[in-house]
Amino acid sequence: MSTPTAHSGLLIVLCGPSGVGKSTISLRLASMMDIAYIVS
Repeated sequence: MSTPTAHSGLLIVLCGPSGVGKSTISLRLASMMDIAYIVS
């Protein structure tokens, strides 16, 4: 049986009403930090 490996990561959640700039902030953060931008 193999030993599970620990994974660390960063999860950023932005929430707010429509039109406040969530997508703009998300896209800018993703480009600055070189990370994936995922919408769920």
